[in-house]
Amino acid sequence: MTTDLRVVTQPKPLSSEQRTWLERAWAQIDPEKLAQLDAELVSIPSPTGQERAIAEFLVQYMRSAGLDSFYQPIDDQQGNAVGRLRGDGTGPTLLLYAPTDTAFTGREEEDLPWLGQAIRPDLRPVGIIENGYVIGLGAENPKAYVTCVVAAAQAISAARIPLQGTLLVGLGAGGGYADQ
Repeated sequence: MTTDLRVVTQPKPLSSEQRTWLERAWAQIDPEKLAQLDAELVSIPSPTGQERAIAEFLVQYMRSAGLDSFYQPIDDQQGNAVGRLRGDGTGPTLLLYAPTDTAFTGREEEDLPWLGQAIRPDLRPVGIIENGYVIGLGAENPKAYVTCVVAAAQAISAARIPLQGTLLVGLGAGGGYADQ
């Protein structure tokens, strides 16, 4: 037996009040600050199974942005960062999720020869902003995803948009190594 889990939706135009909230949130987005956060995240190594440092950084970052946040340990080297904006309880909870782990470490002793003869700048855990682009290990995937999720929640918080449901930010560790 197959259960149909589709949710039927009907697009509706935004009310003038909703349009105002959206514009207030958009006004909170600063591309330079986004690039800076992404570069900071790139500079925190977070290979799979070793995401604790980036999660702890993100918990503090979200707290400073006005979100309730906490660190959720998995083991002594990895864990998740969770942020929360509570609504009035009359609506559903929405989870914005992004992974925090990278496939490589940025350390030659672990990543070579898999990455070639040497580790290129875009595969090092050093965030560099160059010509408007963030360069470094995981700058686009997953760290830009993390940046966007955090920035969206931060913008909603700063714009003081009244939420019905709760907005959760889940920034998840990728798991462990097979030999653990």
